[in-house]
Amino acid sequence: MVLRIVAAIIIAWLAIIVLGALFDVLSTVITLALIATAAYLIYRFFAGPRTPTTPSTRL
Repeated sequence: MVLRIVAAIIIAWLAIIVLGALFDVLSTVITLALIATAAYLIYRFFAGPRTPTTPSTRL
């Protein structure tokens, strides 16, 4: 019975370590994605529209 409790504690401890490492990596990736998205949106805001502003000659 004691070994089962110790094993459960060790498994829970390892799961917390793995989840912590996963959260650390994911938070870094999410932060980089947010920075890249913000940079792209700022660039698009200052770059202006993609289509030319001159009137089209096509009928």
